[in-house]
Amino acid sequence: MAEFKTTPKSKSKAETDTKREKMPLYSDKDPLAEDIARWIVKNRDFNKEKIQRQFYIGPHRLERIFKYLERIGVLSKEYYLKERKILIRNNWELEQLLESLYI
Repeated sequence: MAEFKTTPKSKSKAETDTKREKMPLYSDKDPLAEDIARWIVKNRDFNKEKIQRQFYIGPHRLERIFKYLERIGVLSKEYYLKERKILIRNNWELEQLLESLYI
């Protein structure tokens, strides 16, 4: 006789939305995000191919890191025909910003 496995009951959309809203700004931080932010500010360049070669990461991971850097204010948002901009002027500003995330 065949046994049927029961699947756990899925959570409602309202339950998952409230969890998403409560997550802190830096909860999905990649371990390389700070190093990449320092590299971007130091070199004043955020060419994706250069960063991928320098840090040995793939395009999907780099895109997640860029989204994180947008949220914390290192890079501007990417618009349709506009390039991103580096919003941090120097290394000192970056270190102040990164410190403020851990308070």
